[in-house]
Amino acid sequence: MPPEQDRLHLFVSDRVREQTLAMHPQWAHKVLWGSKVVGLRIDLLMAAPAVVKQLIGQAWSHKAPKALLQHRDA
Repeated sequence: MPPEQDRLHLFVSDRVREQTLAMHPQWAHKVLWGSKVVGLRIDLLMAAPAVVKQLIGQAWSHKAPKALLQHRDA
């Protein structure tokens, strides 16, 4: 999160990323690494808080170590 705290970068699965970009183009934007799309940039001033909360959970699940995921689901 940048110091201004007005946007958030999230790294979710390709499926979740593309779905979010299609459903929320007014506040969800691509994060690029070179020419490759690698994540989402969320404009927090415009985004729906409930959707952002869900996306944060998706991002955590996408990047969390498998051992933590297994423990959480048990």
